[in-house]
Amino acid sequence: MPAPAAKILWLAQTEHEWNAHYIRWLARWSGEGYLQWEFDRIRPGIKMEERAEKWLEETDEFGMNMMLIVDAAEHRSVAFVAAVH
Repeated sequence: MPAPAAKILWLAQTEHEWNAHYIRWLARWSGEGYLQWEFDRIRPGIKMEERAEKWLEETDEFGMNMMLIVDAAEHRSVAFVAAVH
């Protein structure tokens, strides 16, 4: 499932403006937008995975919240399974 789109796409006021931004966005991503499962690749450290860094540069508040929810659900699931066993 795709991750939330770039903030600039959400802020477009007209279809023409959205199309222009979308064409540039699609070229920037080589036609392969960021996917939600890639949130799991984001790790603490000095160097971040390139696609994650690119997505974080352009996301908005909704995208950040989505990433945090997916991350929390994943870590809670692992902790829950460990506690049950």
